[in-house]
Amino acid sequence: MKIIYHHRTRSTDAQRIHIQEIVKAFQGLGHDVEIVSLVATDAGQNDPSRDAGEALWKKLVRRIPFLYETVQLGYNFAGVPMLLARASRGRVDFIYERYS
Repeated sequence: MKIIYHHRTRSTDAQRIHIQEIVKAFQGLGHDVEIVSLVATDAGQNDPSRDAGEALWKKLVRRIPFLYETVQLGYNFAGVPMLLARASRGRVDFIYERYS
């Protein structure tokens, strides 16, 4: 089965481990899995400073509460077209989506 794993996480620390383990489990069952996201999931491609300290967006959300929902909605302008473009390139049997 051809599976697209789509996530909207920063893919750091435990989030990255969860993504990688779910992908490995699907692959272990014989499925072909492609990760689609705006953020690299491979640990080697991430900036270690992203894992350190509090993220800027968390500081902003505390000061401007509606900002989080606005950013989540804004993601759709980039994320949805990217996901649709990938899905339209070939047969996809299943889309697995993770939100955090």
